[in-house]
Amino acid sequence: MLIKFLKHFFISVLLLLIFFSNANAKNNSIKIIRDTEIENFLSEISKPIFKVSGIEKLQFYIIQDNSINAFIVDGNKIFINTGFLLSVDNPDEIAGVVAHETGHIVAKHYSNIHQEINKNNNIILASALLSLGMIAGGSPESATATIMAGYHIGQQNILSYSRAQEEVADKFAVQFLTQANLSPSALLNLLKKFYNQDVVLLNDNSEYFQTHPLSKHRLEYIRAEIEKKNYKKNNSVFNNKFKKAFDLVKAKVFAASQKNENSLLLKYPVSLQTEESFYSRAVFYYLNHNFNKALKEIDEAIQINSINPYFYELKGDVFYNLGKLNLALKNYNKSKSLLSSKHDKTLLELNIANLVILLNDKTLLSKTINTLKKIIQNHPNNILGMKLLSEAYYKNKQYTQSYLTLAEMNLKTDNFKKVKNNLDMAKKYVGDNKRLLLKIRDLEDGLKVEMRNKRK
Repeated sequence: MLIKFLKHFFISVLLLLIFFSNANAKNNSIKIIRDTEIENFLSEISKPIFKVSGIEKLQFYIIQDNSINAFIVDGNKIFINTGFLLSVDNPDEIAGVVAHETGHIVAKHYSNIHQEINKNNNIILASALLSLGMIAGGSPESATATIMAGYHIGQQNILSYSRAQEEVADKFAVQFLTQANLSPSALLNLLKKFYNQDVVLLNDNSEYFQTHPLSKHRLEYIRAEIEKKNYKKNNSVFNNKFKKAFDLVKAKVFAASQKNENSLLLKYPVSLQTEESFYSRAVFYYLNHNFNKALKEIDEAIQINSINPYFYELKGDVFYNLGKLNLALKNYNKSKSLLSSKHDKTLLELNIANLVILLNDKTLLSKTINTLKKIIQNHPNNILGMKLLSEAYYKNKQYTQSYLTLAEMNLKTDNFKKVKNNLDMAKKYVGDNKRLLLKIRDLEDGLKVEMRNKRK
């Protein structure tokens, strides 16, 4: 059991770490930001790439990190650093990185990396087992060094292997961009930014950095492709289409990355009376709990553009933090009504559901329950959605459904003791409802299976 657990754990950690840039590999944790506006913007800008590549829509996740990086996980999730969003000059550069990461997915590099890790993980596993002895002997520092030594030895082979993957992904990216009627010059501009990072990293003498696939080689390939096939030189139509949304996303991300007001006002001084400057200042003040200033700035932005849904979302966030729940709900609903049907409203709908539950608005509970059921149907692992659905059922006096939802949620998180308690409570309220009795039995069977699998 211990060896099996360690092997699984270190494969998972290694798989995540090798997607990071060298500068980022030294960090111990990552912070994921969920944001309706940024995720919808990335999805919209990526549609042409996804269409020509033939893959399904992917889920974007934003990492709060100042380094320039983007990577894939599980073959259907694209992680993008805030540093990358701040570094790009035009929307087409984002399309360039999406095309590259889509190339990795189409080439099935994720599964290939799994195989390569399996070839190399014995070194990592051995170092992990040795480190346990060091920890028991009171030497955690030596244990850490041993784990990392094994990690780097095993990782070097994988990174050498990934050099070829990067070249293949670039070739796919050029293909997807041209099929989407976009110039590969966007990818060329993007790789120049990555290359600037690589130049700094070349000062490190570690084999890890020497075997990491350098952007310079990739730059030369993209440049040669553009010259050879005489692709169009710019993406002005594409960039103009997304310019306003792009400027507002950058204004938001910039505000979130600033540590003090002075640095914010250097870029967006009070004298600057533009939509994005009001928005950036509003975001900064909101994140720093200066809610009255945030309200003033966001109202100014709304005066300029009264149909931007994300302005009302931020206003709802401010009112929520001020404890003015009815005003928060009003603004979230306004935001949702302004979002087009093509945009994902999940995060907004979760905020609205939470407020309906907190306000105990009986007139909206049934509608909220239906919305949450749809969210869970589309996102089966949305734990927050399941928690809110359970609370909504309880407020609506549907106690059996409430406990069954909690049981399903706890089963997904392997909290078997709570699953049993939830099912016992569901039985107290179920009566002779055959449909719910069947669901209880199904969950009991599922619990037995999961517990057997866990023991293995």
